[in-house]
Amino acid sequence: MENANEEKKPFKEKAKSFFVTLGQVLKEFFIKVWKDKSKRLLAFAIGFILIGALFAFAVNTDWGGVKVSQFKLKTGDDTWVVADVYKPKKASADNKASCVIVCPGYQRTKETQAAYNLELSRRGNVVVCLDPYSQGESSSTDQTAANAAYGLYSVIEYVTETDETGAGVNFNYIDLSRVGIAGHSAGGNACIYAAARYGTLSNHRIQAVYISGYVRNNILKDDELTTLKNISCNMGIAYARADEGAYQNEGSRPDLYAKYESEVREESEQALRDKYRKQYEKDSSLSETELEKKITDSVEKEIKEIVNSKITSLDYSDMRYTLSAVNFVNSGIYAHEGSEENFVSEVSIGDYYGSPDDYSFRVVHNEKTIHGLQPYDNKSIAHMIDFFDYVFEDGAIADGGTSPFAQVWWVKEIFQGLMLAGCLLMVLAEGSLLLRTKFFATGVHEVQPMNHNDSRVDKLIFWGIFAVCAVFALFSYDWMATLAAKWFTTGVGEAAGGLTWLFPQRMTNAVMLWSVVNGLLGLGLFLLAHFLRHRKRGATLINLKEKPTNVLKMLLLAFILFCSFYAVIDIIYLIFHIDPRFFFVCARPLLFSTNWRMLVLALMYMPVFFLFYFTNSVRVNCSMRNARWGKVGSVVIACLANSIGLIAIIFLQYVVFAATGTVWLTVNWLYVNLLWGVVPMMILLPIFNRFFYNKTGKVYLGAFTTCLIFIMMTLTNTVTYLPLL
Repeated sequence: MENANEEKKPFKEKAKSFFVTLGQVLKEFFIKVWKDKSKRLLAFAIGFILIGALFAFAVNTDWGGVKVSQFKLKTGDDTWVVADVYKPKKASADNKASCVIVCPGYQRTKETQAAYNLELSRRGNVVVCLDPYSQGESSSTDQTAANAAYGLYSVIEYVTETDETGAGVNFNYIDLSRVGIAGHSAGGNACIYAAARYGTLSNHRIQAVYISGYVRNNILKDDELTTLKNISCNMGIAYARADEGAYQNEGSRPDLYAKYESEVREESEQALRDKYRKQYEKDSSLSETELEKKITDSVEKEIKEIVNSKITSLDYSDMRYTLSAVNFVNSGIYAHEGSEENFVSEVSIGDYYGSPDDYSFRVVHNEKTIHGLQPYDNKSIAHMIDFFDYVFEDGAIADGGTSPFAQVWWVKEIFQGLMLAGCLLMVLAEGSLLLRTKFFATGVHEVQPMNHNDSRVDKLIFWGIFAVCAVFALFSYDWMATLAAKWFTTGVGEAAGGLTWLFPQRMTNAVMLWSVVNGLLGLGLFLLAHFLRHRKRGATLINLKEKPTNVLKMLLLAFILFCSFYAVIDIIYLIFHIDPRFFFVCARPLLFSTNWRMLVLALMYMPVFFLFYFTNSVRVNCSMRNARWGKVGSVVIACLANSIGLIAIIFLQYVVFAATGTVWLTVNWLYVNLLWGVVPMMILLPIFNRFFYNKTGKVYLGAFTTCLIFIMMTLTNTVTYLPLL
């Protein structure tokens, strides 16, 4: 025993010595890292990425209760659809689960539907969420929404495919008698078309349909209920009470139209007839009959315009009276009772009509939110969950299920936001460290002292340029959106102009033109102020002067940062099936097998956008480094200068909406919604430009890096109408 103890003693001492040494090494390492700002920043970035990825993955999979996978479905010779599958672990061939197929809306990918996917799957439903055609990882198509429903038709057929015995071929764990579909906005439109095709007695592949944010489909607006009467599905509608696009539901409030028409005719019809008679009777070539017809046509047209101007978006978004909602409910009453005797003229919001037993169930919700926020609204999501719980009789609270309001998707959103912050911080830290290497160190120069333009004239010039640029940014956005639709007549949708290799992203084109004109204006005013005023007072453009070889090195460094940024994102996505995002801002993976198109688009869009990014770096680091504001204050002012015009658009859009019932910009309202994702990037841009300027003393690295990363983030998050290959 004594010998054995003597043999163990040296081992214990060796182990203790090893761990003591290891502790000292780690302590020295962490002290060394902590003292180095760039290494410390990198450590925080990696920590944010790992913590965010792990916890976002845990929430997304319901802590191991749901398995998330992906499939690529070939739908034609040159077309395909990519979809995610959320499979509860309890679902099996012996314990089949209900299924909901989710179709995102315009400019939305499958990852944006996290609330639907996560909340439905953790309650026991299998969820299949697709990337619509021309979005995310799915291909383009030359088919219209009615013919393909953005790929939803193909996914429905794939999920519900059966063998000769009636058993599911591709998903043997799905109960094919409980298959539903759901979609928001354009995805809701796709669901309406899908219900008419796959929700009938003769083709009953789907049994439940939930339509969110879309009621202007002609199927719903048909007073005769021609198609609706043939649909044999339990159905629900949810529409935002303050939907910005509700003005497009023109003609859906016959009750208000009749009321206002009567008032307008009583007050103005005779005056209008007199006006047009005076205008047209000068034309001697018109007979009396022709004259009366022309007067009547003009009067009726103007009356219609006056009446429609009196009906606001808020009127059209009131689902109690909107024609589509009334028809929708009446179709359920007809399916349940077989007659029109008890048809309603006013919908009771949230009340149940019909019965799930005979597929006549109807419910209409009208949540107090706006269009873009509806998929993130707690009550809207709860209504969707409750609908499928009720019609599938699966997971109801009375049976011990989870409350529809007990939602965790927002937790995942927070951790994915932490990932996004980590990835962006990693770019700053990695760039700082690489600038210390011998190769890139030649591009590092002394940072020039902050300027002292404190005279009254200098202040007037600065704030004058600030105001001009802000006002021009405010008004030019709508102009450029309209101009982009005229210039780029293709690439605005399959039905509107087809597919194109020339700038095929409709929404990005508007932002691109806005960036070009605002970049040129900003650069022009900067140079004008410099040569007419500041140069005479000793100011130089030394921040722009650089050897061509060093400029190329900064471009190479920016490309390395871009590659590492997306390499990390791709690796995380391959391991966890999670990407960095926070609501409307995200960095989707660049997996070459499905997203090679983005590399083609980068070569097209980035050179044009670079003008704006370079101009921003010049202005931020040459004219906005005033000593009286301090380092932090000058960056804050730069962020404000870069975003205030766009923020003002959003502000005016909703102030006018609140005051009048209709948004400020109607025709281009979707472009305003796009700004929810653009503005945060515009705020971040000056921060990145100033950071890299402080590291290099020049304006180039910030402009190159932000252009590569931010524009790729933009390109991967919108609709792309590239031709089929």
